[in-house]
Amino acid sequence: MLEWSDKSDGFPCRVKYYGKDEELWMDIKFQANPVKEVGKNGMCMLDVLDSMIKRLNDFDSKWPCKENAMAISYMEEAKRWLKTKRERRIQERVNA
Repeated sequence: MLEWSDKSDGFPCRVKYYGKDEELWMDIKFQANPVKEVGKNGMCMLDVLDSMIKRLNDFDSKWPCKENAMAISYMEEAKRWLKTKRERRIQERVNA
């Protein structure tokens, strides 16, 4: 079961995932508000993607398959798009 909470920036900033017997399996606190304004206070999407890519690369080193390679490729593409968005937003603020 997924549980979203902590809307300190207007969006859910914390996600918890519970497994069997309501055991906590995952707890991620995402960055709330811009780093320039509040400092680093959580993970960004790139951090999460990096951890997922690392985990899948570990699996792929032992059990390689096309599906792993495709999933890794798409996560790396997602990272490129998020970085492009970040750079565009930085430029927009500089030029504003």
